[in-house]
Amino acid sequence: DGTKHSCVYEVVDTTRHFTSAHWRRVVAVFTFGKEWQFKGWNLGDTVTMFHRVCGFYLAFRDETLPPAVTTWNVTV
Repeated sequence: DGTKHSCVYEVVDTTRHFTSAHWRRVVAVFTFGKEWQFKGWNLGDTVTMFHRVCGFYLAFRDETLPPAVTTWNVTV
């Protein structure tokens, strides 16, 4: 139909002051491959979370992936 749609995303570097409304709006997560990164998060365990939201891990081609990243549903 030619209609253009847009969406605004908010990028944050901490979840310290998140309310339940904030948690409901999470659509993607960038990880550095450590489980403790998600301590206190309200999105369930990491396996569940990465099936609910898009996960991303940024790496160099020759970098060895952290073991956890290989078991999570994330895009490298």
